[in-house]
Amino acid sequence: MSDVRRSGERLTNPCEGCGGEGRRQTSETVTVDVPPGVDDGTRLRVTGRGEAGRQGGPTGDLYVRVRVRPHRVFTRDGNDLHCELALSMAQAALGGDVTVPTLHGDETLRVPPGTQSGAVLTVRRAGMPKLSGGGARGSLHVHCRVETPATSTTSRRRCCAASPSCAVSNWAPRPPTARACSVACARRSDRDGARVTTPDAVVA
Repeated sequence: MSDVRRSGERLTNPCEGCGGEGRRQTSETVTVDVPPGVDDGTRLRVTGRGEAGRQGGPTGDLYVRVRVRPHRVFTRDGNDLHCELALSMAQAALGGDVTVPTLHGDETLRVPPGTQSGAVLTVRRAGMPKLSGGGARGSLHVHCRVETPATSTTSRRRCCAASPSCAVSNWAPRPPTARACSVACARRSDRDGARVTTPDAVVA
């Protein structure tokens, strides 16, 4: 015979494995509700899913610590997100609308003329939701990186040096032929009251 839960009650066929504590060690899978906005290291509490109490005492709570995997596009700073945007020289100089990724799909972002490499553009309410709720969200900060062509021909360099407007259009989306660059420069020069001659072609 054995005591059960050490309460003074004696049974002729006691259960095995409880050691008089009135509980056994088992394992089970628990579904945890993860609220929007959790960050790496956030601790979630699941009430009543911890260890059973000794001798019939109340069951404890289960605490789950969250680990967030890095994202391939975004980095996180609190509720704000950061990403990088590559711009051509033409896009940076002239500005315009570009498409940027967000957690809920692509959005259109206006790039102002004269944007420099390293400039940060902000998309409001495109970051992470605040864990406290209420519908508030952080912002998405887009870091601009202006891509400079690695190579160019001698004629293009001379042409672009003679006409700043050609230097903008000569690289997006890809450098045109030297002949096309020369014609474009000549047309701009006619409009501005001057004429540009390049080694590849002379436009009369």
